[in-house]
Amino acid sequence: MTDLPKKSDDPVPSFKYDPPVVWYKYYGWKVVFLGSFILAIINGPLVSGGGTFFVALERQYKWSRTVLSGAVTLSRAEGAFFGPVEGYLADRLGARRVILLGFTILALGWLWFSQTNSVFILYGAYIVMAFGSGITGWVPMMQVVNNWFSRRRGIAMAITLSGFSVGGLLVPLVAWGIDNIGWSNTALVMAATIAILALPSSLAMRNRPQDYGQFTADEFAPQKTGQYIDPDAGLTAKQAMKTSSFWIISACHAIASMGWMIVTVHIVPLLTDKGISLQMASLVVGVFTTVGMIAQLVGGFLADRMSHRLGILLFCISQAFSMLIIAYAEGTFSILIFSVLFGIGYGGRSTFLSAIRGDYFGRKAFGTIIGISLVPMTICMVLGPLIIGNVFDRTGDYTSSFIVTGILTALGGISIILAKRPQTA
Repeated sequence: MTDLPKKSDDPVPSFKYDPPVVWYKYYGWKVVFLGSFILAIINGPLVSGGGTFFVALERQYKWSRTVLSGAVTLSRAEGAFFGPVEGYLADRLGARRVILLGFTILALGWLWFSQTNSVFILYGAYIVMAFGSGITGWVPMMQVVNNWFSRRRGIAMAITLSGFSVGGLLVPLVAWGIDNIGWSNTALVMAATIAILALPSSLAMRNRPQDYGQFTADEFAPQKTGQYIDPDAGLTAKQAMKTSSFWIISACHAIASMGWMIVTVHIVPLLTDKGISLQMASLVVGVFTTVGMIAQLVGGFLADRMSHRLGILLFCISQAFSMLIIAYAEGTFSILIFSVLFGIGYGGRSTFLSAIRGDYFGRKAFGTIIGISLVPMTICMVLGPLIIGNVFDRTGDYTSSFIVTGILTALGGISIILAKRPQTA
């Protein structure tokens, strides 16, 4: 075994290690696939399947789209208040502990949601579920993957983020459950599933390689120059917030995510309004989530090999164009084109927008940095579905809303050209 080269005058732990011979022996890849599984379980039925539950609640209680969108609004608002806290917890406690905490809160939220018979319970349950999924979701998963990978960060993040798309594949199963055992019993099944998976998922997670006497396989092996690369190198949250790139990236991500949330909440009601069955509308969600999963993996491959800014621009344009198509879609073919372009757009840009932060800002305060980024993102994700729901209630139409959303998404993608790498990163 080889002693790790040390930087002079720096107190570096004197670990010894054997660089992994083959990729599957590196525990970081197990962290990646576990993170993908976690994102699928916590976000699939809650976020992608939210529209399916909304249709069932609308039919039973005759609540308006504004009321139903308000549940998502309040649930996403937790990110604006607690996003920085979630990032801080991820940096200080590590993903392992926050997974157990988040799963517990999420299971209680699903249990409460199953008893919904008033708007108060609906809103309260969604806030609890959103807080649980936020603690366990994107922030800690990206933080832990960023700890384990450097040169292969793009593909590692892509595989992890594909959990969002895999979770979308659960939507037809959720719709089947609602049709056959009712929305309340389906929610109870979700509560039990999350509770059962909490402890095993927590125990299997590893926060960072240094805690186990290892170093990132593709970066911390001895360099040809003999130089040691600090595993905690990067900007502090305060330093990152002083750069224009932080705010440009955050704004671009916020606008694109708003478009994704609008589609997630309103696509099933939009399609059922066009005469498409609930099951078929759920299959449309399955199509764009499948395409999104593939696009995330391709995006991860590309993110390790091409300009992050160019990738973000191209994928945002794809998402924007899909919004314009669905605004006028009538037949099956146009809906299929929307599904493919939307999946390509949101799948690819999500990988690039996560990877560029790791590349620009490093590891030192990565969780806190992306947690702070949740504030503008959450504000847009909160207002978007609520405004769209309100416009629909007043006009009975989604067309103009989706056109405006598509234009904003394109402008957000174009703005990323101005995000230059911080000189101190």
